[in-house]
Formats: sequence, C-alpha cells, structure tokens
Amino acid sequence: YSGGFHADANKFYQESWDLILLAADHAMYAQAPEVVSDFGTRLIASYLAAKSPRQATKVYMQQREMLGNKVYSATQQYWWARVLLHREQIPAAMALLREVMRTAKDASLQSEAAIWLGHCLVEEQQWAEATEMLTTHLGTLQDPELLSIARGALIDAHLVAEEYVEADALITQQLATAEGDERRVLALQQIRLKLSLYDPVGAFETYQLHFEKSVDYVQQPEDYLIIRKLALDLRGSGEFEPAILVLERSLPLVREDRQKQRLLLDLAETNSVAGHSADALRHFRRFISLYPEAEDTPRLRIDLARLLAEGQHYDEASTEYAVVLKNPLVAGNLRYQAAFELASMLHQSANKPAEAMGMYEEAASLAEDDAARADALYRAGEMLLLNQDFLGAAARFQQVAEIESPLKCRAQFKAAAAIYAAREYGEAVSAFDAFLADCPDPTEERRDAYRQRAAALFRTADFAPAMKALAEFAAEFPADPNAPQALMDAARSAVNADLPDDAMKHLTAVVDRYAETEQLPDALYMRAYLQFQLGRAKKAEADAFRFIESFAESHADLAPDVYLWLGDHFANRAEFSQAESMFLEVRKRYKNSDLAPLALYEAAKNAYRQAQEKNSDFMKAQGYILLIFTHYASAPVRVRAQANFLRGDIATLNGEFEQAAEWFEEAAQAVPNTELYFASIGRMAECYYSIATESNRPELLNTALIHFNELIDAGVSKSLAEMARYRAARIYELQQLFDKAKNEYRSLFHGYGGEIASDWYYPARAGFDLARLYMADAEYAQAERIYSSLVRLKLPVSDEAAKKAATLRQIHLEPETQP
Repeated sequence: YSGGFHADANKFYQESWDLILLAADHAMYAQAPEVVSDFGTRLIASYLAAKSPRQATKVYMQQREMLGNKVYSATQQYWWARVLLHREQIPAAMALLREVMRTAKDASLQSEAAIWLGHCLVEEQQWAEATEMLTTHLGTLQDPELLSIARGALIDAHLVAEEYVEADALITQQLATAEGDERRVLALQQIRLKLSLYDPVGAFETYQLHFEKSVDYVQQPEDYLIIRKLALDLRGSGEFEPAILVLERSLPLVREDRQKQRLLLDLAETNSVAGHSADALRHFRRFISLYPEAEDTPRLRIDLARLLAEGQHYDEASTEYAVVLKNPLVAGNLRYQAAFELASMLHQSANKPAEAMGMYEEAASLAEDDAARADALYRAGEMLLLNQDFLGAAARFQQVAEIESPLKCRAQFKAAAAIYAAREYGEAVSAFDAFLADCPDPTEERRDAYRQRAAALFRTADFAPAMKALAEFAAEFPADPNAPQALMDAARSAVNADLPDDAMKHLTAVVDRYAETEQLPDALYMRAYLQFQLGRAKKAEADAFRFIESFAESHADLAPDVYLWLGDHFANRAEFSQAESMFLEVRKRYKNSDLAPLALYEAAKNAYRQAQEKNSDFMKAQGYILLIFTHYASAPVRVRAQANFLRGDIATLNGEFEQAAEWFEEAAQAVPNTELYFASIGRMAECYYSIATESNRPELLNTALIHFNELIDAGVSKSLAEMARYRAARIYELQQLFDKAKNEYRSLFHGYGGEIASDWYYPARAGFDLARLYMADAEYAQAERIYSSLVRLKLPVSDEAAKKAATLRQIHLEPETQP
C-alpha cells in the first residue's frame, strides 16, 4: 500500500479482514477491537484508493457493527469521514473531520482532514470558512491528487465569493501542470469564471482551446450544466454561431434523456433567434418527433407555429397552434398563449379580424389570471373595431374596464371612443365623463377623452358646452398636437351657438399661438369670413390678403372663397374695378374650380356696373358671360340663370327687348319657383310690355299680363308684387279696361303702409295714375284726395303731388265753391 500497489495491498487487506470476520463469528473480535479498527480502516483506505467506494462502504458498515460506533484512532475517524462523504452524509463527515483535526497527532493527517473539511464547507456553501481552511493547509499537502482536490474546492469557494482574481490565479497555476480529467475540471472552472465576469466570448475561447480542439476530451455528465450555461450566455449576448457550435458538439455527448431534450430545445431556439429558420424548424420538428409527450413539447409547438407564421406558412402554423389549444392535458397558460398567438396571426398576417376576435375570446376563457384575460378581451375589442362593430367593441372594452388590470383605464377610454364611433354621442359624453372621473392620472387617453367628449357635445348640437369643453382642453394641454384643432372646433361650435365673439377669440388664439401648425390657414380663412359677416371690413380684408399671400397655392380648395369674399367686399364699397380683379383671380388661378363660373358672373356684374358709371358699352361684361357658357357647360344651374338674367339686363339697356325676353325666359326655366325665377318672369313680362308699347304689337300685352298675374298670384316679395300690379294696371289701361285699371291702381296705392324705408315707387306711381284717371272722368274731388294723400305720406314725390293738387283745386274745385 505504501509503495502504491493498491490492488495487491487491497487483496492482502481483504484476506486479513476476512479472517477478522471469521473471528467475529466466534465472538473473538471483542478481545482485540484495536485490530478490528486498524485492519478495517486500512481496508477502507485501500478500497477508496482503488476507487471502489461501494466496497469501502460495505467494510465501513461491518466495522461499525463490530465496534459499536466506538473510535479507536484519529485515522479510523478520518476514513470513516471519507466514507460518509461518498454516502453524501456531509454534516456527519464534517463532525468527524473536525474531531480528527482536534485529536490527530500526525500533522499530515490533520492537513488531509482540513482539506476534506474545506471541501465539505464548499459543498455546504460556507464559503468564508472554506476559503480560510483550504488556504491555510494547501501548502502542507504532498499528495498530488489531494492537492488537486484542495485547489478545486478553493477555486469553487473563490468563485462563489466573487473573488475572481484569486480563482483565476489558482486555475492558471494548476492548468500549467494538470493533465487528463483534472485539466478538464480546471477548464470548466475557467469557463465558469469568465461567465461570472460576463465574458461569454472569453469563456468560448477557453472552450475552444481545451475542448473543441482537444483530441482526448470526453464530455462528462457533470459538464452539462456549465456547458449549457456557456451556450445560453453566448446566445444572450448575441453570439449565435458560437452558441450553436457548443450545442451541436455537446448534444451527442450527453447521456441523460432529459439533458438531450434541453440541449435539442436550446439548439432549436438559438437557431430561431439567430434567424436560421430552416435549421430551427428542423430541430423543432426533430424534438417533437422524438419527444411528443415531453413536458416542453407544447411550448415547442408554439415556437414552431410562430416560426411557420413568420415564413408565411399560415395553415401549418394554425395546425400547430390547434394541437396545443385542443389538448386539455396541456397547461392552461400554454393553451392561452396558443390561442392568443393564433388570434394575432389571423389578424396581422391572414387579415381575418372576425376569426381573430373569436380566438381572442377563446384565449380569454383560458386565461389563468385577470391580466391575461383583460389582454385577450381588449384585443377582441380591437378586432370588433376593425369590423366596425363599434357597440360590440364598446361592450368588450367595458368588460376589460371591470377587471383590475393595467388595461383598466385604457379600456374604459376605448369603450367611450367606440360609443362615439357608433354615433351614440349622448352616451359617449356620459362614458367620457365616467372615464375622466375614474382615471385622473395624466395620460394620452385622458387628453383624447377631453377632445372627443367635446366633439361628442358638438355632434349632439350642444354647441355652447362643446365650445367650452374644447377650449378647456386646449388650455389644459397647450402643447398637445390636437390643441390647435380643438380651438378650431371650439370656434365652429361658437359659430353654431351664435357666439361670434367667442369664435373670434378662439380663432385668434390659433393665429397667434399656433402660427406654425396646419390649422393656421383654416383659422385665417374662418376669421376672415366671420369678420366680413360682422362688418369688420378692415380686419377681414387684412386676414383675407394674408391668407392669399401665404396659402393661395397650398389651399386651392379654400382660396377661391377668399377671392369671392374680397370681391364682394370691394363691390359693397362701390370699388367695382378692384372687385372685378378679385373675381377674375379665381378664373385665372383656379379655372377648374367649381367657383370659377360664379366668379366670372360676379366679374361680369362688376364690369356691368363700371360700364353704367362710365356710360360705356357692356362688351367686357358680355365677354365674361360668354366664357361661362362656352367654357363651363357644367356650371351650376343658378349661375347660368344669373348670367342669363344679367345679359337680359344688358340687352334691355341696349333696347334689345326680344333678345332680353329670351334670356330672361331661359333664366326662369332654369330655376323654377325661386326668387330668381320670379324676378326673371317679371323682367320678361316688362320686355313684352316694352315691345308691345314701343313696337305697336298689342297682342304681346296679354302675354305680359299673364306673367304679371303669375307674380301677383304667387305671393312673391312685396316690391316685385307691387311692380307686377302696377304693370298689370297699365296694361288694363292700354286695353281700355279702365275700371280694372282703377281697381289695381287703387289696391296698390291704398296697400302702401307709409314706411318710407319700404318700396314706395310703384304705390306712388299708382296714386298719380289713379288720380289721372279720376281727372279724365271729371272726378276731381277723388283725384284731389289722392294727391293730398301723397302729400301727407311725405314721399320724395310729395312735392310733385302738392303742385298737382293745388293746380287741380285752382282750376276745377275752387270756382265751384264761389257764390
């Protein structure tokens, strides 16, 4: 034994022990317990040296039985402790080793006991004492094997204590001389050290140096954990190819089935993360084929389905998800995950929101906690939104809002927004109110809730509260991108609530505070319009020109309106040339605009007015009108009618009554039962009247009379009706139907209410003509009363009536009263 011939020594020790056992059978061992202790201990030591711990344990049990647990030497205690270590009875072994250190006289035995005690302390995770114990006795050891064990235990202690410098020094020192299995263990410890220092690349270099390139390395079962950690750490740091190499090399070397499963699974997942879809699919399918009932298989099927979906193999992916989903033996959380991911695939990849909604609801039924159920129901609500089932979506979101989860407030907001989208604006206001009350934290949804609540109020035509809510939103969130639009909507609400000053205030806020936003053009446009309506001409003109200077090109849909407003503005100020130029800008810049024909008509009207002022011809006005009919065949009917009416006016001024009548008739036919229709009928009748009287065509009087009576019977405006009555009376007079003429004159004259602001012309002319007919019939008193009435009305023609009354009295009435 002392010479290292352990097998031969073991043979002689075993023969000696057999003799002791034979003596024990005759109860002779009690006479010599020291012999039992000595020979049993030697045999245990020889078996352990020969790496036969099972035989050593057998001798240990026999020795204990014979000695009754009595200890006769420190050596016996030491080897008993070694046996206990093999039996993994570490606390009992530690107690014996401490006793050996206390009682042994042999320094070498004390050191060996200290080393094994240090090893035990490492196993028991008592790192500080282990480090101290091993460091103290390391230098006293002579046995290379024990020295290796001591260094290994000390390295473990340093690693756990994060004393990496000390651990690295020991590993480096020992690697210089280590061989075989010891070198393998040290290399693994160095890998562990570098992984602890978050250096997976350095750990991989150690792996390559000692394992991958080593011809005599055989991976041991105990290597599995550290090698797998190396692969996973490499994957975690994005070093996919080294991780795959480690896993592929290690997979054939492991023996335990569970370890094979884990490594194959790791290999599949690493290929997946690395983007090696084909390899990942191959490994996933291999795993499922080899281990269809394994604990990890359902999760792996989900990973496989995810990969298939990424490769647009949606049918195969659906099949894998369904296998997991329909298996009641699979854990609920995995079935939930399968349903959830299948729903997501149906929505995002297959564009089937209806089917996705049903699958999300199935996921909700499988959820094992409130947060997961809320998530699935929330997604179901989003699918219903995509299908525009807004009330159904609102119901799902409301379900989520009733669950305590991180989605609670967001779901409550989405429910309100869905109700708004369903155009249930009153309910939406209530839902937004509830959300704002229940969810006070400042969030993006809260800002949107303010805005949409105000929009809902607007939709319910509750404009004043809507204006207030929108303005409050803009004031509370001035930096929000929706703030300028909220002010614009507040202005529109104010207009609808007949609060023009409030509208101006909100529009001015947009112009002043948000000059760089897309709302500025709309704000200038609307403010110009309002100021024109409110009679603030100077400010309106400034806004209109500012709009045109900056946005005439970019906002071609609005600019024609602004030019028209400016044209009307200048026309109202009798600046007809400036007005004409504004209207012509529409034709020039926006010839394809729907407003171009109207602008040409307005330009023609202003050219017509200029011609009247200058007493010149109407060629320019007629040219604009001609453009309407030649270039804008699809111009609005009313614009064409207005253009015909205007050229009818021009024709009458030129004495072209027949042509004018045609154009007035065209205008009337285009817009039946409108104010323009009746105006056209009246002008057409006047043309016939003029033709009849000036061209001696009395047959046209009846035609004119028909149209005048149409106006009278239609209940047209007072001024138009008065004109028609007067003209009808004149026709009766021309037809010598004097009684009818008198009745019309009388009705028209006495129907005048005396308001100087109202039209007085035709009632006054009717009075003069009625008086004239009375004079012709020698009814002087009646005529005088008419003239006197005209005087009392104090009309612009009252002086003329007074003169006629005075003349009448002087000639026809006063002589009769003389004696």
